[in-house]
Amino acid sequence: MAWSKNDRAQIESECAFKGIEVPRQLRRWLDLQVVYPRVLGVGDGRKMRLSTAADWYGAEVDSDKAHRALYDARVTAELMRQIMTGSFMDQKRALESAMKPASNPLSSKLGDACSSLAALKASLLAAEAQFAA
Repeated sequence: MAWSKNDRAQIESECAFKGIEVPRQLRRWLDLQVVYPRVLGVGDGRKMRLSTAADWYGAEVDSDKAHRALYDARVTAELMRQIMTGSFMDQKRALESAMKPASNPLSSKLGDACSSLAALKASLLAAEAQFAA
């Protein structure tokens, strides 16, 4: 389990460089970058950045530490813990409630309470429009 298939490739590359066999546990791989947005029902169903997923869950990510292996692994483990314990369902219900159609598509109860979510939603919509163009 990791946040992207690049993590798996890095481990395999390291093993090859060091002349050791890839651990058996890596034969089964869970890419949370693809799974998490689908489970939570956010984004467009494609993979999402770790910091974006953490923001959807309400976890803060330190941008100075992002993309460092141990830090990213801890954030990933926290998101996986939410999935495994089922506690992500509270956040999912809050998001579903907040995303009910409103007169202003960027306004929601949750978005009003958490401006970072409204800003994130706006940036996701803008990115989606950019890709569609």
